[in-house]
Amino acid sequence: RDAVEIIADRLGSEDLSEAFFGVPDLGVVVAPSYQRTYLLPGVPPGAHKHGHGGHGDMVGGLIMHAKAQLNLNTSQQQMFDTAVANTKAAFQQGKSLHQSVKDTLNAELAKAEPDLAAVAAATDNAKAQGEALHKQVRAQWLALYATFTPDQKAVVKNMIQQRMAQAEARRAEMQQRWQQRGAGTTN
Repeated sequence: RDAVEIIADRLGSEDLSEAFFGVPDLGVVVAPSYQRTYLLPGVPPGAHKHGHGGHGDMVGGLIMHAKAQLNLNTSQQQMFDTAVANTKAAFQQGKSLHQSVKDTLNAELAKAEPDLAAVAAATDNAKAQGEALHKQVRAQWLALYATFTPDQKAVVKNMIQQRMAQAEARRAEMQQRWQQRGAGTTN
């Protein structure tokens, strides 16, 4: 095991860039929704690690999920295919950016006196590149959405409303669990 894995075990985190510098895993930052159904096509850096970005970031994942219901025309299908390909490429670039930060951290931890400023600089650089990738991918999905008919937009709108209702139900369930735990510990 390398130093990164040992430190990760001690910190209880496999995401060392986040553990050390508060930066989310850049592989997740640009992860498209086909990787995880709840992820969006590029969650902005600084968003929650599990992909809960703003509603404008939901469009790519929702479009991919709703493709069968959308009945895309030929032009829209071409835009869709391009957006999917670029989303996949951005995901791979994000993984590479994350690996670069991890490599920098490993190299510095191998030294007697690690230069944590160098790790922070590598993290900042990767974060900036990840954010640029995120914006590029999101713009492609939004451009596709802009070509939709009112019926197609209604499909996406309904999915957003369903997902929001599901999220609210999960939030309420978690709140109830926390309240029950709190009530159980005070007795």
